Amino acid sequence: MGQNALRNGVCIFLICIILCAAGSSLAEELTEGIRFGVFSIHPSMYTALRYDDNVYFVPNNYRPENERSIPQDIESDMVLNVMPAITFNLTWPTFLAKVGYRFYNDTYLGLNDPDNRHDDLNATNHNYSGLLDYNAPFGLMVGARDDYSIMETYEDTEEFADYLRGSQTHNEGSGWLGYRHGPEDNLFIRAAYTNILDQYDEYDEFNKMGQFVDGELRLKFFPLTALVAQGGYGIIDYDSIQAYDSTNWWAKGGLQGQITTHLIMTIKGGWAAADYQENEDLGDWLADAELTAMFPSQTQLTGGYRHYWRDATNTNFFVTHEGYLRFTRLWGSRLLTSAFGSYQYNDFSEPLPRHEDFVQGNVDVTFRFVYWLFIGGGYKIEHKLYDDDDIRETSTRNVALIHLQAQF
Repeated sequence: MGQNALRNGVCIFLICIILCAAGSSLAEELTEGIRFGVFSIHPSMYTALRYDDNVYFVPNNYRPENERSIPQDIESDMVLNVMPAITFNLTWPTFLAKVGYRFYNDTYLGLNDPDNRHDDLNATNHNYSGLLDYNAPFGLMVGARDDYSIMETYEDTEEFADYLRGSQTHNEGSGWLGYRHGPEDNLFIRAAYTNILDQYDEYDEFNKMGQFVDGELRLKFFPLTALVAQGGYGIIDYDSIQAYDSTNWWAKGGLQGQITTHLIMTIKGGWAAADYQENEDLGDWLADAELTAMFPSQTQLTGGYRHYWRDATNTNFFVTHEGYLRFTRLWGSRLLTSAFGSYQYNDFSEPLPRHEDFVQGNVDVTFRFVYWLFIGGGYKIEHKLYDDDDIRETSTRNVALIHLQAQF
């Protein structure tokens, strides 16, 4: 059964390549979308076949409790990922309206799954998005956007994901009002309101709503460098677990912009505080520091450090120290190479104190066959150390993939 599923998955992947290649003569003319005056359509298709050597991301010394435990061991599998998307744009010189839909599907092919238990990991996500953005000639900015997702799995991310396993709906809507002035936006002011709603199918006690108001002020004192001040206030309200309800505020300021022809810098610092109904409150400093060096031959090297906090799912909050390094180079006009690595130290608060070290690295090579068609491959490693004083364990995962993307 597993070998047949694997063969079927490989065939599906090859069919995707053939179908995309067959439409190359038409797609070369549609690299900026299918246009009808101010209206345009932007379809895309991403598909990948990846090998994951620890699909449940269990500890390296994992042992099942009994014969019915899932998993029975550190288990590997091949996974077919398909992600088509389409966006509709309506564009004027001062106005943009956009609606889009994206489909995400993971299908486990049963490489190391004689009892077909990995079928429970098969997942489909739906994402709907909309945007209205008006920028008046005299500097007024008004806009709104909304992103609504129905998720069965969390997609690949460079950030540590603190989540509950199981189906979830997530809605994030925001609106903003602002003003900009000067040929290079020498003065930029914006205020925004954001509403975030999370609903869990299996863990409805963690359903919550967040309401946030934030603002930003940028004032350029050199042509490409600005003073920045940011701040916000928020309320997080859980449906059932009132102990996690909180009010929070944060503020930070600093510099950002291009400081020389080849260097882009961001350096900001500040403070965050959150008051919870029960247990530990937050009071900690914030930091964003990043330096990007741009070299000839379209090469970029970025290094940075961040210190921030996030609301946690089963305790009050967690605080993160993160250092990261990113490298990209475009060879000629067709071959792109990239590499990324990061270390995150995540410290969780009471009532469930613990800490997790999360290390990851990935490399990718992508080749552009024609203007709209890309094929490539990559490798990623993830390593997590979990420590709550009673339990100390490590988990490691290696992922290799080949991927194909058509972008119009």
